[in-house]
Amino acid sequence: QSAFVGAFVGTWSIFPITAFHYLVFSDYTYTTFAQWEWDLIAASVQASCFAVIFRYSMRLDLDNKWIQRKVTLAAVLLRSVVRVTVPYECAAGKDQPLFCIDAAPLYVLSDSMTAEIAMNAVEGLAMFGMTALAMSWLLERNKIAPYRGD
Repeated sequence: QSAFVGAFVGTWSIFPITAFHYLVFSDYTYTTFAQWEWDLIAASVQASCFAVIFRYSMRLDLDNKWIQRKVTLAAVLLRSVVRVTVPYECAAGKDQPLFCIDAAPLYVLSDSMTAEIAMNAVEGLAMFGMTALAMSWLLERNKIAPYRGD
């Protein structure tokens, strides 16, 4: 039940944001639509796994909002960082770490990487936030049984 709720709510909550992202900020090619569809499929899997983890993390303490927020923000952080692509301005070699030319003062994150992290964070907050709200609503009303550890 948790996996289904996560896949359903997560996909529909991220759908308008990814549509805006791919249809406004991208060119209209078959590759763009294929990437958009792949992102929705990946989002359903991610939200499904998140819902299961969210259910297990709540255990006996359904009223603890801090645990809910920490689990949600951890998922957002992971999604935000993992989806970043390194641009051609950045390089790394066998004996040197990642170095981006236009990324002062740390020379690790370029402007395009920072923008990607921000966009991924917005998508992740929508997807995981709405999934967490749906799961907590269902857990509080015993529509989905909380994990008791039996």
